[in-house]
Amino acid sequence: MAHWKLVLPEETAKCRLAARIAGKNDLRSFPVMACLRFKCWSMSSVLPPSLFNMGFPMPRPNILALDLEGTLISNAVSQIPRPGLNEFLTKCREIFPRIVMYTTVSEARFRPIAERLVDDGLAPHWFAQIEYVLWTGATKDLARIGGATVQQCLLVDDFEGYVHPGQHSQWVRIDCFEYPYEPADQGLSRVLQDIRQRLG
Repeated sequence: MAHWKLVLPEETAKCRLAARIAGKNDLRSFPVMACLRFKCWSMSSVLPPSLFNMGFPMPRPNILALDLEGTLISNAVSQIPRPGLNEFLTKCREIFPRIVMYTTVSEARFRPIAERLVDDGLAPHWFAQIEYVLWTGATKDLARIGGATVQQCLLVDDFEGYVHPGQHSQWVRIDCFEYPYEPADQGLSRVLQDIRQRLG
């Protein structure tokens, strides 16, 4: 949905410049939500990344992409849930209006795993219907997430090799959850703290 409100008059010049760069001659036809308090511009979805080097604030990430194997669970075979999984997902839902699954595990295989976690009380109910990102290739390109810019997304993943070139700033590193699958593992708790620090 387009927004037309400009919060501060002094931002008008910036908005007019942004409109010209985007090929819009009439500012009124250019959807802008300048919200300096939260440092968020919805126009980021239609402007070139170079514009942010001109003093425009970067958009605050509002989409969280989650890996599955080694991040939330052991793997798709043993399916051991990482300690603190339910709390982590619940807290993430409070922070992000949109959460997606970005995994090498096929959707046909992922759905039963998610449903089992929910049925066992190890994940919140919405996790069974979480949005799934279809992808191919060697890396998890955040540009594949529909209706979003790369800057709007954060990727939580244990494997750096899946981070798409040029998107390391959007990567939230988490230690791999692997054998012997320590019951006292604090990986998800540490990542949640990292996410909160990034978002300020």
